[in-house]
Amino acid sequence: MSGVDFALAELLNAGNIAETSCDGTAKDMLKEAALNYARSRNPPKWPDTDWRTYAELQSCWREEEFQWLVAHLRFTQGNVSAAAKRAEIDRRLMYRLMQRYDIDPEIYR
Repeated sequence: MSGVDFALAELLNAGNIAETSCDGTAKDMLKEAALNYARSRNPPKWPDTDWRTYAELQSCWREEEFQWLVAHLRFTQGNVSAAAKRAEIDRRLMYRLMQRYDIDPEIYR
């Protein structure tokens, strides 16, 4: 593993950044910062960019969470207990999330 790859891996792990994000901006920024750091041994400098507002970030998260719930329910054909087990969360949390997004498991059966 090269120094750049190692620095990128460390930044990704430290920031808990997933391999896929809504538009990849965070990962691209971290990669650029890792490259800058590896080349210059100076602290990373973040590029100038348009930052998302908190509301935009929440909207992105909610869409991802909704799609995640639907995918588990489709896979288990609407079986909430099996979907919770597959998602490795408590069944009660699965019901709370379904209630938050007004999801009826019956439509996946």
